[in-house]
Amino acid sequence: MGLKLVGTVVQGRGEGRTTGYPTANLVLVPGVERPAPGIYACWVFYQRQRFPGALVSGVHWEEKQPRIEVHLIGYVGDLYGQVLELEVMVRIRDTMELVDLTSLQQRIADDIVAVRTALGL
Repeated sequence: MGLKLVGTVVQGRGEGRTTGYPTANLVLVPGVERPAPGIYACWVFYQRQRFPGALVSGVHWEEKQPRIEVHLIGYVGDLYGQVLELEVMVRIRDTMELVDLTSLQQRIADDIVAVRTALGL
């Protein structure tokens, strides 16, 4: 796939933290092509390091606004205001609505396994 994204991390609703999988919500630079809605395996480049990432591209279920957010696998820290570069590698699946927190947490855990496998980790 190899789609490249560049964006600044902004404050979100904190929903990722409640699942145990915090995400960086991105505002993409103007003119950057957004991937179709779905879950993707990607590489995230930040401060000369490369992290595996689980990228969500879609529309927020409640706000009905487009969103791009990424969980950096293995990263712990505050990214607000930082610029991240992403290389989107593999589409994992379509987005889906889940009815409860436990189902969401299990789906994300499965996605993380799929991302790690897709990236050869």
